[in-house]
Amino acid sequence: MLSKNNYNLDPSSVGLFSASFIIALVLWLNPSLLLYKELSINLAKILLIFSIMGSGLISNNEDKKETFSDLSVGLGLVAIFIAWINSTDNINIPFILLFVRFIFLIILMIGVFGTASGISRQINIIYSDRKLMLQKEIYEIERQKITKKEIIEFIFQLIGAAASIATIYQIVETS
Repeated sequence: MLSKNNYNLDPSSVGLFSASFIIALVLWLNPSLLLYKELSINLAKILLIFSIMGSGLISNNEDKKETFSDLSVGLGLVAIFIAWINSTDNINIPFILLFVRFIFLIILMIGVFGTASGISRQINIIYSDRKLMLQKEIYEIERQKITKKEIIEFIFQLIGAAASIATIYQIVETS
């Protein structure tokens, strides 16, 4: 069983997406590696998008995974749009060209939605963390006030006990 680390990351996911990112860079920088430049570049695009989209899944924390999943998948879909929109220029049939570009616009819309959703969710988490910290500070201040109140009560109880002892001492001494 894997031990949990301080950063709450899944080591297998980090390894997988790091490897796909490195392979994408190697293919992108050396397109003749697979003998066909188009194959190398397109495979590099796929691996790069896979690593971007998967980077949101490396956290074991479910709240962070959900937030970064939205953000990374959104960025991945935007990257798909950017990577392959120019490849539609080779389509000569207007109806198919219109259909393919419409599909790409839907991909772009979903990508922007996911990106914006992930960013806004992250802002909400940061805001709620700050709010939680303020509530903890207020609780600590209130706890200190209660402690001061208890100290004052204890002092009055000591004074009362001392007065009782003094009264008993006077009674015993006068008898």
